[in-house]
Amino acid sequence: MHIGKRPGGKYFKLMAEDLIERMDRAGVDKACALPWPEGGREGYLDNDYIADSVKKYPDRIIGFGCVSAWWRDAKEELRRCVEDLGLKGIKLHPFVHGYPLDEHEIVDPIFDLCAKYRIPIISHGMGDNPFTMPIQFAEMAETFPEVKLIMAHAGYMFSVGQARRMIKKHENLYGDTTAIFTGDLKEGIEMCGPEKWVFGTDGPYGDYEAQIKKVEMAVPDPKGRELILGKNMAAILDIK
Repeated sequence: MHIGKRPGGKYFKLMAEDLIERMDRAGVDKACALPWPEGGREGYLDNDYIADSVKKYPDRIIGFGCVSAWWRDAKEELRRCVEDLGLKGIKLHPFVHGYPLDEHEIVDPIFDLCAKYRIPIISHGMGDNPFTMPIQFAEMAETFPEVKLIMAHAGYMFSVGQARRMIKKHENLYGDTTAIFTGDLKEGIEMCGPEKWVFGTDGPYGDYEAQIKKVEMAVPDPKGRELILGKNMAAILDIK
């Protein structure tokens, strides 16, 4: 879930209180909250708001920070997110920030620090641009096998087949359920196993109820649904 404000009308405003209301309505216990990536350091990327939201709802919200690999102080901001703000993961958005996910010279230092802190990375992973193709996720997963890497949107819509193959091949690479169609999710789970997928809504774009229904339709096995709807992410975040 993205929380905070950015221009674009009320659709692009989802505050922490709104998130809790959505969670309560859908029966969701905990949510990972991410800042909007747009605007950079002086724009709408607000790691501090995420940390403040976690403080306000410590039992409900798990905070992720966001950095751009282009920032000269990307490593310092990542350190601040973890050590000072207490955030539990990092969001990358190579499409918005304009760099290939596998541009090692600028991206490797971020992965190095995430390996040191033992925190996961979730990155935009639609097959909609040359910066976030599934093969680039595979490159980074292979280079940093100790980092849990989540491919948001799992190659939607024209690269879902390649995404499935990469997720199956690399133990530390996971797919996220947002955006992809029910049939594609079903095939991905059949190929890779339910333990390689984590649930998401990409809120405020998506609603919990609709996304949960999609998982229920794609995964008839209750134990598989439990993994996707929470247990896999709990394991990635080392939540007991």
